[in-house]
Amino acid sequence: MVSVSIGDSCDFAYSMERSSDSEIALGAARPKTIRLDSGDVLVFGGPARMIFHGVTKVHANNRPKSLCMVPGRLNLTFREI
Repeated sequence: MVSVSIGDSCDFAYSMERSSDSEIALGAARPKTIRLDSGDVLVFGGPARMIFHGVTKVHANNRPKSLCMVPGRLNLTFREI
């Protein structure tokens, strides 16, 4: 899977296990988080395709000034099925 981010930056969280907030409070592993900026490409392959993942926060008005698009972000995901 290949994922391309365009527009505002975001925080992208991922984990091998799905944990609720209450489980994290009790000591379960927190998801790891990375920041994706406009133009970043993320590649998942093999077993990594099955990890739990998602955007947890969008940083509004944090896109390149030269990018002519409405506020927000666009994610293009390409998968082989």
